[in-house]
Amino acid sequence: MGRYQARAVPHRILAHVHPLAAARSELSKHRPHGWRGRWLVNGAAGPLVALSLDPPVRARLLGLPIRLRELIAGAGEEPPPRPQTDWLRGVSRNSVLPQPPRLPSQVEEAPNGALEHDATLSDASLSHVAWAGQHAGGVRLEAVRLVSGDLSGARLEKLRLDDCELTGCELANLEGRGIQATRVRVQESRLTGIAFPEGSLCDVVIRGCRVELSSFGFAQLIRVTFEDCLMAEASFLGAQLEGVRFQG
Repeated sequence: MGRYQARAVPHRILAHVHPLAAARSELSKHRPHGWRGRWLVNGAAGPLVALSLDPPVRARLLGLPIRLRELIAGAGEEPPPRPQTDWLRGVSRNSVLPQPPRLPSQVEEAPNGALEHDATLSDASLSHVAWAGQHAGGVRLEAVRLVSGDLSGARLEKLRLDDCELTGCELANLEGRGIQATRVRVQESRLTGIAFPEGSLCDVVIRGCRVELSSFGFAQLIRVTFEDCLMAEASFLGAQLEGVRFQG
């Protein structure tokens, strides 16, 4: 038996609902944004419809797991889409440029291997690593050049990147809750669907990359530049931006 998918934009709530799950709908006068499993999925000004789910289901908001027992949506016409630049208000146009990575002139080629919890790799060059789908916490890369690496779908909580350069990498759907990235350059890579909730990015340049459907919810971005990137449906809900630039 298949499952139905409920998706809400711009808050980006994603849930899978079994077709046999008990559900009822009714008009609602309440307009909560989200509390104790009740979530408002758009900003409609007209009447609202509440879809109750019994039992509640697991869902995701900006990559964060939530409990969903009631989904509230507008019963009228869908509101016009907001300009993509709404979340860019307050971004400085004359911000200080990010500091470049401090990489040694020569680094040794490191052997490829599986990631382990709390692993540290420094002063190394890596190419064509196969870390897709791996789960590890507390991994630290320091003064590392990574070329054509595959980290798609990996879950790397509290990942730390210091003075790193990533080129031509596949990072789609990488989950890095609590990531700390300092003096990092990412170029010509695919970052579609990455989730860095509650992370910290400082002196980071992302150039010529696909960053669609990415999530930086409640993260802190300081002196971060997105240059010539595809940013459709990227979300910065609750994030703190300081000296962030969007070019191209």
